[in-house]
Amino acid sequence: MENHGIVMFLEQSLDDMKQYMQSTITAYLQLRGRGNSFLPFWDCVVITACDADQALAFRLQLDQKEKAKLVPATKFIVVEDVPPFPGCKIGAGGSTFLVIERLRKLYGTDLERQKILLIHAGGWSQRLPSASILGKLFMPLPIGNFDMDMLDLKLALYMPFIPFMKPGIFLTASDDIELFNLTLPTPSSPHSGFVCLGHPSSLHIGSTHGVYVCDKSSTVGLSSFLGCHRVLQKPTEQEMWNAGAVLRGQSGGADGIPFVISDSAYWFDMEIVGKLERFYQKHGIPEVEVDAYGDFLQPLGDAATQDYIDKGKNAKLSDTRRDLFSCLRDAPVQVLFLPQSLFLHLGTMPEYLHNVLSDKMFRECFDIRNTCMKSSISSDCDISPKAVLEYCNFSAPVKVNDNCFLSGCCAKIGDPVEIPEGTFMHTVVISKDGRRCYATIFCGIGDDIKREVDAKNVVDLMLFNKPLSSYGAFRSMRHEPKLSLWTLKLFKICSTPDLSFYKSLEQINSLRNGMEVGLERDESMISMSDVLALKDVQGMLELRSFLNHTGISGTGIDIGL
Repeated sequence: MENHGIVMFLEQSLDDMKQYMQSTITAYLQLRGRGNSFLPFWDCVVITACDADQALAFRLQLDQKEKAKLVPATKFIVVEDVPPFPGCKIGAGGSTFLVIERLRKLYGTDLERQKILLIHAGGWSQRLPSASILGKLFMPLPIGNFDMDMLDLKLALYMPFIPFMKPGIFLTASDDIELFNLTLPTPSSPHSGFVCLGHPSSLHIGSTHGVYVCDKSSTVGLSSFLGCHRVLQKPTEQEMWNAGAVLRGQSGGADGIPFVISDSAYWFDMEIVGKLERFYQKHGIPEVEVDAYGDFLQPLGDAATQDYIDKGKNAKLSDTRRDLFSCLRDAPVQVLFLPQSLFLHLGTMPEYLHNVLSDKMFRECFDIRNTCMKSSISSDCDISPKAVLEYCNFSAPVKVNDNCFLSGCCAKIGDPVEIPEGTFMHTVVISKDGRRCYATIFCGIGDDIKREVDAKNVVDLMLFNKPLSSYGAFRSMRHEPKLSLWTLKLFKICSTPDLSFYKSLEQINSLRNGMEVGLERDESMISMSDVLALKDVQGMLELRSFLNHTGISGTGIDIGL
């Protein structure tokens, strides 16, 4: 296990972390449908989207939650990316500039008094394709008996930090979770500049994250603000040792186990907002992908160096980094070190399933009891407790084996069927030639959907953890130079969701049994990429509305579509 020593130590604090997490969720639930008159809450919540289509999907779902009083009564804004030219990725850093511009137009000088939660949620979730259309932020989560999704969890988890902030922006991503116990009284004078949440992590975890070079904590095992001298991005273990980032002792791990303080969310005050605003006014949106972590945080600290600047992909990125270094070089920075904390990423199917199904700390802290969410399942079905279902309607007998993830799938009438272990299936509503249709995409839980190969080597693509060549003969008529599971036309367009589910299951069984599978033979076969282009957002929301039945019921429902 990559963080084994740290996790073993943290399990000693599990009861405290569990109590703190559940009390935080309880406080949040009290605010649903109400203002922030009796508990501190955000003046505004901003969610970013990668384009206008995704922004519409987010707004529609926010409208549903607001009408149902499932979120606190505060201002919610969706800001879509507007790149300087088509195809340009601006990153979470570029999105942040657009958010600041939008907030200034909305609030004017009154912005200086606001506390803003900014959730970067843009992107098409190719590694978690059940969230490609409606977004990771709106994935349901099996938290106790509560109707909660990722957005609710984000809104809840960061509430305790609001009293620690000056007016400013709290910045986070949409696909990670922090488990923590905040053992610190509210400061009489909040810190200026940047304040970054820090978590004890193994050196291996540190090599894939940001790492803070900090003063040593004087409070063993308790939360504390630490001076930060430098921010490293995905450093090697030797670089961590050389920079003085490696610590030992009970403040972050078992005695003698070396650890580092790794990054997650952070906030910055209105002085920093002003700096970023002036940068944007001078330079506009950079024509490169700006990282809100690496490119905003590496200039910070009295020992910061410019070594990283020229390691960018191109000269434009290096120039942008150099300008940002000059802009932020003198900004104060503190790390709020949370020794009783754990950072978890849920952005891929293996990560999501591991945390929801197996991770002891995640399951205990969030009281996970049942991983069949918002679904109607017949008593004739056999659903493994080691599988995740969301928005499914199985009135026909279906057996779901371990390590499966099914989303939006329907089986109303039919013979018994079985979903093989390690299978992902997701039924999507699409619009084709003015008609509402359905496609059920599928792959193995561990498959690399984004991996590209030359078209002539398409048989080398891995599906259900085996190369396509091992499944028997098939034909492909595609002529693009590169192919991936994301762009390969594997999925049949059907007239109903249940027909789509059965057709895809037939396809899965044919592949596993080595039968010939013809790919891309006609226009009724589409890819995951095509599904995204043909998506019917309103149709998806209607389907989910029909399937919104919490827990397992004795009979199926007629979704009427």
